[in-house]
Amino acid sequence: DIPKLPPSLVINGYLNTDSSTVVIDLTQSDFILSEDDFKTISEAEISLTEDGNSIGEFEEIREGIYKSNVKPAAGKTYGITASKEGFETVTASSSIPIEEIDVLSFDFEKVERDGYTENLLKVKIQDPQAVANFYEIGIFHYEKAYDWETGEVIEGDSTLSFLYLSLEDTDFENSPEKFGETVLVDDLFFNGLEYEFNVFFSDYYRFFGSEEEEEKTFYFTIRNASEEYYDYVRAIKIQNYNDGDPFAEPIIVNGNVQNGFGIFAGFNASTFEVDLEN
Repeated sequence: DIPKLPPSLVINGYLNTDSSTVVIDLTQSDFILSEDDFKTISEAEISLTEDGNSIGEFEEIREGIYKSNVKPAAGKTYGITASKEGFETVTASSSIPIEEIDVLSFDFEKVERDGYTENLLKVKIQDPQAVANFYEIGIFHYEKAYDWETGEVIEGDSTLSFLYLSLEDTDFENSPEKFGETVLVDDLFFNGLEYEFNVFFSDYYRFFGSEEEEEKTFYFTIRNASEEYYDYVRAIKIQNYNDGDPFAEPIIVNGNVQNGFGIFAGFNASTFEVDLEN
């Protein structure tokens, strides 16, 4: 028999130097065999610190969604504490890498691949020396945010929608972190060197949606992530890839929340507006 443990608080939130706020969602854990939707936690008390100093409380903006009007800064360590009656108080902390990503060049070109025309993104960076770096690359645009219960647009809010990417010469069977809405790379083999990422993405966004949607502005982002962020996203990618495979080995998704579950981690992002119409 699998023991049923009391539910714990679950924090999910990211620290992004490109954002002027910190947003997290707060839920509670459930029995491993449960098929119910995760329960959101409202009216919790959540506080934020920067380098050990209190910088304010989170405000609940929707059920289970909390926001702090703090712009995360590179090189700082942020801590979060969440408490709710009936649950053990949970804490987490993460440092945002101070090293800004030195993007030497990035360019797009059309290429023929497996009988299809695709876009090839070439990004050359200077990797910082004497420190481990963990990168996440993506191309995104903004979409209107909707209330999933009512279907109405949430005014003043938006969501990020990423294009599907794949790294050149990716072994799809063994490297699910090298394809998807973002791709992940660590600098184990190019620490302190110049390195060029070659990333493919398709033109599917031109063929679906309204004319208004096709005219969206696109952005290229490269994130210098904390190690716990990188490990968490990598594990989620592998877990999703293995979903439904009865022969796959279990994937342990490690978080950094004490007395609970989830992730509170950050990245130093460099983002550029790009023209994909050429």
